[in-house]
Amino acid sequence: MTSATTCRNIIDSYLKAMGDDFELTPSDSGCYIVTPFTRPDGEAIELELTVLPNGSARLSDMGDTLGYLYVNGMTLNSSLLDKARRIARRNRVSLHQGTLMMQADEVIEGDALHRLIQASVEVTSPIQGRRSS
Repeated sequence: MTSATTCRNIIDSYLKAMGDDFELTPSDSGCYIVTPFTRPDGEAIELELTVLPNGSARLSDMGDTLGYLYVNGMTLNSSLLDKARRIARRNRVSLHQGTLMMQADEVIEGDALHRLIQASVEVTSPIQGRRSS
């Protein structure tokens, strides 16, 4: 087997395992997505996909990311919120009224899901620093 084939097999295996680890629960206006990605305490990152009456779609963390920081004793001061906004912008995600989200005219693509998960992981990273000290 060539190294390129080995690399492709590893990637394919990883993507299949990732896909198998997502859980979907239907809701009246879309679904809840439990991802295989976790916060520092091991809690799964859960997102909500909502199809809006005008046909557009919104993907959000339901405010759980900043809520997680608050529940774990972090003060949601301007410095922390500015950092969350920078992370959101870097991942092309909106931070609106404490909720990480993105909206699309029609379909939310897979890369949008990835960017929202990445933003959630990055925003909760200060907790990891607190736990290791």
